[in-house]
Amino acid sequence: MPLTIPNDDADYTPETPTASSKANNDTSIAANPLPRLILYAQTHFHKNQYISLLPLIANRVPITHLIVGALHLNDGPTTTPATTTTTDPTPNAETAPYITLNNDPATSPLLAPLHKDLSILRSAGVEIHGMLGGAAPGTFTRLDEQPGDGATERIRFMSYYTPLAETIRLFHFEGLDLDVEEDMSLWGIVRLILQLKSDFGSEFTITLAPVAPALERRKPEPLWLPEGLRWRRFNISGFEYHELEEVIG
Repeated sequence: MPLTIPNDDADYTPETPTASSKANNDTSIAANPLPRLILYAQTHFHKNQYISLLPLIANRVPITHLIVGALHLNDGPTTTPATTTTTDPTPNAETAPYITLNNDPATSPLLAPLHKDLSILRSAGVEIHGMLGGAAPGTFTRLDEQPGDGATERIRFMSYYTPLAETIRLFHFEGLDLDVEEDMSLWGIVRLILQLKSDFGSEFTITLAPVAPALERRKPEPLWLPEGLRWRRFNISGFEYHELEEVIG
């Protein structure tokens, strides 16, 4: 079932971005001839109070892109898990993959003011992207390739990918930042990128967030420690970014 916008205001209709609306918006912040200024927005609540993004417009901050994070894929109860305002998930014997924005389900009514702010920023010409992953482990492990026959593995992958795709549509994201801070195979990240491109088209922007050492062509180095041989690696993503670029461009 497609996800629906949590809406506590009957007069609010979320805006779907179009290229023509951006091109014709003379008041657009993004239309200002400045370099791209990209802002990450990840803390959406403080002491259970929503933190508005609208001061970015009120104070004329010339951002061109806003990346909203962080999306996490989880295994757990199909009912509402722990959220900003609760401490325990609602018990349910049935389990299934689900997606959260930080601690809140992507469809939580708590996020209604965020949807409104994003619609206003979008109208001002700011591109809205999502961010997947980050320091919390598990998201990319779940999306990675796993042993098994092709058909079974495809079903397993899609069980996690589908909530992600629905959330991209729910938020009208125009791109996705893949923040891989855990081991993932080269073919696992390639499969994810190709699936995103297949579903959302060539205009959908996919970015990654490697630290500088991860961009160097350096293979893991052996480290002899008291507990035995360990390998010193120069990025925390598992795959090599130069190999990803060679495979997928």
